[in-house]
Amino acid sequence: MFSLEASKIDMAAVFKYPLAVPSIPPAIETWFEDEYAGPLDKEKYLLSENYRLLVAVAKSTHHVVAGPDILFSEDIKSGQLKVIPLHSFPQWEAYIVMRPEAIHTPLIKTLSQMIKVTFSGF
Repeated sequence: MFSLEASKIDMAAVFKYPLAVPSIPPAIETWFEDEYAGPLDKEKYLLSENYRLLVAVAKSTHHVVAGPDILFSEDIKSGQLKVIPLHSFPQWEAYIVMRPEAIHTPLIKTLSQMIKVTFSGF
């Protein structure tokens, strides 16, 4: 068992639990291994791009789920999931992929601005 108090958290203990996660890019996996836990045991991963499934698994088993906090906000508010505070985060980039002419459309301009604002703190 581990404490969710940030000052007492033992990430090595957390990563002994199975993970319910989407596919992890190699660079992010290496970062987690270096930063927190040593080699991750992929045998215990539940890999899926379906966050509803991952959340359902985490709520009914001992799996640890990871992903954007917005996807878990209701379950966190209700107390069904708890946040494990990380002391640092991996660097990553988000891209909008589109046809070249779409860059000038109001929808893409608005979407681009929303993404910039949302991720400006990362």
